[in-house]
Amino acid sequence: MKFGTLAADFPEQDQSNSDDVWIRTFSQPSTFIRIAPVTAVNERGAEVTGTEAWVKELEHYDRAGFGRSFPCPVPHGYEKADCPGCTHKNEDVRRRSAKWYFNALDDKNYLRVYKIGMKLLRKFKLREQRLGTVSDRDYEVIRSGKEFNEIEYDLEAGEKEPRKFPDEMHDIGEILSRNWQEALDYYSGKSKAEDENDAEEDAPLRSTSLKDKLESERTSREDKAASNGEADEEDFKAWGKNPDEETIKSADTAVIRGWLDHMEVEYPSRAPRSRIISLAVEKAAEPPF
Repeated sequence: MKFGTLAADFPEQDQSNSDDVWIRTFSQPSTFIRIAPVTAVNERGAEVTGTEAWVKELEHYDRAGFGRSFPCPVPHGYEKADCPGCTHKNEDVRRRSAKWYFNALDDKNYLRVYKIGMKLLRKFKLREQRLGTVSDRDYEVIRSGKEFNEIEYDLEAGEKEPRKFPDEMHDIGEILSRNWQEALDYYSGKSKAEDENDAEEDAPLRSTSLKDKLESERTSREDKAASNGEADEEDFKAWGKNPDEETIKSADTAVIRGWLDHMEVEYPSRAPRSRIISLAVEKAAEPPF
């Protein structure tokens, strides 16, 4: 079974690793990445880029048995009765969720494969619509909330600048195909489930980590904003009086502070980002609309 469908080609009606490559998630409170640019040709022969060229699949997750997730082969013509996820006795395992996969450099500049769900995809798509790409700057993915229905994500962007990537990206389709085969072997009794690992270190290690660089840039921006009294008005000029919540949450902290200052909203000088966002959302919800 060969997986690796472009997001642009994935059948909407179906929505509901190499050996050592571990597909990572954004499970930590803070994760720093630089997303690799990608261009592909979809099934209609059209060139697609960015999020539309990311790989998209439906996946099952068997926490108690197999111990990890695996892609569902049904969208690729596989009989549902032959998928161990779709026929599992546990309803939670039978449930499928859409995931998007992409290559990115981590905070140590190693090339990794990450996957995201719809919540975080919306954040990146909003950035992509506004900036044209999500690959021209570093991002910090900030996760909050503990329970599944409480989890939210924010994005903090670095400065726009080019970055060198390895000549070869990880083959996401091949990784997913291996994961599927491992799941098939497990459910057929041919092998035992093993913990995922993160042994891949294929990309060259560079001198400055994304984490240090982003934090330095953020400090510089916020120091500038504090000294000037407000951010550059051009950064929030298009917001008007009632920006939507997604626009606010995807903006840099200095930009949100600048908009609050412009709207004459008072807040503590050392208020955390979460408080700044909350105040902005509350102000944006006030009339007139």
